[in-house]
Amino acid sequence: MTATRSRLVRGLAALVSGTAGAQAVTLLSTPILVRLYGMERWGEFGAFSALYLTLLTVAAMRFDQAVPVAKSDEEARAVLALGQLAAAGLAAAVFVCSLAFGPWLAEVSRVAALRDQPWLLPLALAGGGLYVAFSSWHLRRGSFRVVAATTFTQSLAMAAVQFAGWFVAPMRAFALPLGLAAGRSVGFLNLWRGYLRDVAGGAGRSGLREAWRGYSRFALLGVPSSLANAAGLQAPTVLLSALFGTWAAGQFYTSMRVLGLPMVFLGAAVSQVYLSEFGRLLRENPGGLRRFYRGAVRRLLAVSPLLAAMGCTAPWWFPIVFGPEAARAGLWSLWLTPSLCLGLVCSPVSSTANSLGRQDLQLGMDLLRLALTVACFAIPARGWSADARVALYGAMMAATYLAYLLLYDRLAARASSPAAAGEAA
Repeated sequence: MTATRSRLVRGLAALVSGTAGAQAVTLLSTPILVRLYGMERWGEFGAFSALYLTLLTVAAMRFDQAVPVAKSDEEARAVLALGQLAAAGLAAAVFVCSLAFGPWLAEVSRVAALRDQPWLLPLALAGGGLYVAFSSWHLRRGSFRVVAATTFTQSLAMAAVQFAGWFVAPMRAFALPLGLAAGRSVGFLNLWRGYLRDVAGGAGRSGLREAWRGYSRFALLGVPSSLANAAGLQAPTVLLSALFGTWAAGQFYTSMRVLGLPMVFLGAAVSQVYLSEFGRLLRENPGGLRRFYRGAVRRLLAVSPLLAAMGCTAPWWFPIVFGPEAARAGLWSLWLTPSLCLGLVCSPVSSTANSLGRQDLQLGMDLLRLALTVACFAIPARGWSADARVALYGAMMAATYLAYLLLYDRLAARASSPAAAGEAA
């Protein structure tokens, strides 16, 4: 147990150091970028980011989730190869769709880059998808420092391109999404070189077929589940843009970018360590899974009061930091604080159901949350304001995060039972 805790502490410290630097870059750059580009263009970028993040979750067809829990390194390499093929295939498919449907998508979402730069979204997905795939290998190997370094590099590169793009007139209209594409792709080569140092050669056709037969459940059930999960989180920005314009989308995106950072960055760091250690326990000591899950939840709960303090005071400090135009974002942050605090706890442990082979339950929960999210914005009476819809959405998200945590606890308890541990052995 001491060795497990020591491994977790070292891995978490490495990832948190990298994500803390990335978070600092994002926090420092956001007020300047909002003032440079204005709330309308910032909201357009928020809608683009929402589409990107939704698709990124399935860029590797969820085979990245299977790599850490694969029974052997040989199997893990074959699964990783499937993830690489999936990332390349999705980028190509999105490019074709952008050429065919870009003008319509741009009109609906009010994101001009989908029409004017149809290559931007697939470029971002190609780099981001390959990054996700190769980072899963380094998590399996315990190379947390490598992943942490690339996380910081990504944020730095994204901010640099976005700042520089404002001073280049021809690029200014699409500099924000271009920075996203560049930043998300920049870490891929470093992870790829590290992977080549670990292995020699690649998976053959027979290895790919075996990997598909053994881990296809991650793709067949994990992809729709992840799409529903990500859409439930990202849909509000796009829906607000479509219903109330990019100004409203900019307000919501500013709130989520600042107060959602702990969930995105700290949550991502903890989730990477959690997934790696959960996979190890599942292979070697299933009886310790519930204790491990509850320990992770307790530690995350201890961090949430800091986020709560930031959210509760947001109506006062948002207009000062981001300008008077962001006053509504501060008010919305207050309403969203309970759900963001619970999301900070839930997000890092969200791989529990998938790791235990219960993608069916995860899919059902994610579809339900997506339906409730759309309902919060689409079903209320036509006269409902953006304020009312955001408040309703915040309450709904808080309730669903509680439901997720209870579900994961029950699954971890079942996996830790003597009967389940005996079957695993």
